[in-house]
Amino acid sequence: FGMNARGAMEMAMAFVALQYRIISEELFVALVVMALATSAMSGPAMRWLVGRRTRRLFLAHLQPRTFVPILAGEDRTDVIRALARVAAPAAGLGAEVLSEAVLAREAIMPTGVGQGIAIPHARMPGLVAPVVALGLSNLGVDFGAPDGELARLVVLVVTPEHDDLIQIELLAEIARALQQPETRLAVSHARSFEDLADALRGAPHPGAGG
Repeated sequence: FGMNARGAMEMAMAFVALQYRIISEELFVALVVMALATSAMSGPAMRWLVGRRTRRLFLAHLQPRTFVPILAGEDRTDVIRALARVAAPAAGLGAEVLSEAVLAREAIMPTGVGQGIAIPHARMPGLVAPVVALGLSNLGVDFGAPDGELARLVVLVVTPEHDDLIQIELLAEIARALQQPETRLAVSHARSFEDLADALRGAPHPGAGG
């Protein structure tokens, strides 16, 4: 949609073509109208397209076996290893390989985002599709959040190494889905995957609210 928008350059070329009588006035008017219409449409069309692609990616890549309602572990290393163990079979990777990749990324920059949420993540070679695991910690774990709050909702995200965009989309959607206090409360009270899915279906999705 962005590349298709006809703008100032096309209008200038149409004007030159009109001057040299290569095109008629009717065609010139049609080209100007097309330039205005496609330029006006490109922004909303791209927002619509991205919204359709990313909507509910979070829930789509969660599985019953990757939901841990009672997450053991007192520090981020223990918690990441626990989530890696349930995510590894879905990813088709060894738990140790997966946890080491996530811990290496965590060492570069902590993944606590505040409001009791942490999103440790990594990109993995050989991965076919994203895998998401979510664990609930009653005590909370220090993930270095900027607000100093311990993470009670920990979402582990692993994505294919070659796909930068999907990781960005997933991380953004997770942060957006959990930004509402009502959603975080509902998720924290989930004791089954069905409870979790119901809570996330009520969360805001990309494109909502402007």
